Amino acid sequence: MDNIAKTQKLDLNPINPEIKEGISLITAVKNRKETLEEALKTWVTHEQVDEIIIVDWDSDESLAPMIHEFRDNRIVLVIVENQQRWIQTKAFNLGARFSTNNKIMKIDGDIKIYTGFFDTHPLTEGIFYTGNWALGRNSNETHLNGTTYLFRNDFFRVNGYNELLKLYGYDDTDLYTRLENAGLRRLDFNNDYLHHIEHESRVSAPELSDNMDKLTDSQKADISILMNRYLLTQSYSWDIDNQMLEMNVTQIAQNVFQCKQTFSTEPDIPDEMLRKSLYIAMKDRLHLAGYEFSERLFETGTRNEMIDLYYSFHHKNDHQALENLFNLIYKYDQSVSNSLFTQEKEIKSLKDNNRVQHEKLIELTNTLDSIHQSYSWKSGHFFFELVSNILRFFGGGTSPKK
Repeated sequence: MDNIAKTQKLDLNPINPEIKEGISLITAVKNRKETLEEALKTWVTHEQVDEIIIVDWDSDESLAPMIHEFRDNRIVLVIVENQQRWIQTKAFNLGARFSTNNKIMKIDGDIKIYTGFFDTHPLTEGIFYTGNWALGRNSNETHLNGTTYLFRNDFFRVNGYNELLKLYGYDDTDLYTRLENAGLRRLDFNNDYLHHIEHESRVSAPELSDNMDKLTDSQKADISILMNRYLLTQSYSWDIDNQMLEMNVTQIAQNVFQCKQTFSTEPDIPDEMLRKSLYIAMKDRLHLAGYEFSERLFETGTRNEMIDLYYSFHHKNDHQALENLFNLIYKYDQSVSNSLFTQEKEIKSLKDNNRVQHEKLIELTNTLDSIHQSYSWKSGHFFFELVSNILRFFGGGTSPKK
């Protein structure tokens, strides 16, 4: 009950409506006008949807004219200003906070919904639906993983998406895990009723700039996901005690709101932690592909050198020179690692042997000390008796009374 009471404070909609029975569709975009328009054409065909909340996260071109053309009073536009960087965890949490129905469906602005979806996925207490990348019948269907359909109270019971995660990916897996830990059962969508519109440039985080621009969007996404997965193990988890981004809200037209950030209580991840998470992510990805590089290599190489190595891994099948270079580095790293491992094993063996010898020496010393002490006592006693007897013999001692 306390958790639910807390969530009511998160509602930013100035109309402050009562939460009613129905379905709120929420999405968030930044400069995705074309794909959003294509997806939106399918969303508005579903009568079960009571409202469609679109968060425009500081797009270069306003979405208002395009949305106005639909002339659908169910669409609510939430315009966020002064956000140069796309952070989908914050954007989708904001969309959920504007929802006014007891069920919400979080959907990316590049997902179509086909007829029969809501009849096929009845939402009842104790469950939630999600996409599942493992069920993708092709690479495009893996992008349905981030879509979820659940009760609003359940979403806020776990405090929504983890706003500490500012890179692309794994935020959905983190949410699903927390929902399951809260006792809910996860069910998979039927992929026949959803379709992802193919496009590039999903990943545009500054942390993946520099030499990362050599990688494809999909390759950068792999790294970003693994970085977030690592960060969640390093004190960047999220629960009901974390505070979402605070906004000042102004209604500027019917179903149109303007939001300006006041301040954020959540700290940025330090550069050193991001650097480490990048190294861990590249190592994990290479390991999954069957290449086990040593820790020393990643500690020795610079950030750009390791990115170049990772690039050569992805493109070694396209360029013979890159393949030769990658294989050479791998073979050399393996030989050095094996040599060092052998040396470390020998050193350990010597240490273990010395330890045994040392323990034997201590044992022998203790024995000798014991013998020595015993011998000293006995010899001392013998000499004392000898001296006493001599003294008595010469009358230097007390003669026994007769």
